[in-house]
Amino acid sequence: MFQLNKSQRLSKKDLEKLNRIIEELKTLNCSIPIIVEGERDVKTLRNLGLKGDILKINTGRTVVEFADMVANKYKEVILLMDWDRKGWELTERLNRLLEGYNIHIHHEFRDVFIKKVPHIKSVEELYFLKSTTIDESNNGKD
Repeated sequence: MFQLNKSQRLSKKDLEKLNRIIEELKTLNCSIPIIVEGERDVKTLRNLGLKGDILKINTGRTVVEFADMVANKYKEVILLMDWDRKGWELTERLNRLLEGYNIHIHHEFRDVFIKKVPHIKSVEELYFLKSTTIDESNNGKD
C-alpha cells in the first residue's frame, strides 16, 4: 500500500482540503459517473465511500467505443485518470471524443489531486486518504 514518507507529509490544511474534495466527489458521484482506468481504481474509490457509477475504460473496448457508450448514457462525467503518461494520454483522448458529443467534463478533482499530492501518480494511491489522519500525516503540525 502507498504510504507518505517524511518528506511527503501533508499539512493539516492540505489533508483537510483533500478530505473535503473526497466528500464533494462522493456527492457529485451520486448523479455523475466517474471514469477511471481500471478495476483497482474502482476499488479504491469504493473504499473511499463512493457509491455512484464508476466506469472503467479498460474493458476491452476501444476508446472510441467507450466514448460512444458514455455519450449514449450520460450528459456529464468526471474524468479521473491516473496522472502518469498513459493517464494524461487517455485524458486528452477521452476529452476530445466526449467534447465532440457535448458531454460536460469535470477535471477539477484530478487537478486538485495533482496539485496537492504530486508525489502520487495514480487513483489507487488515493487510498492513503482513508488511512491517514492529520496526526499520522504530520504529527498535528501545519
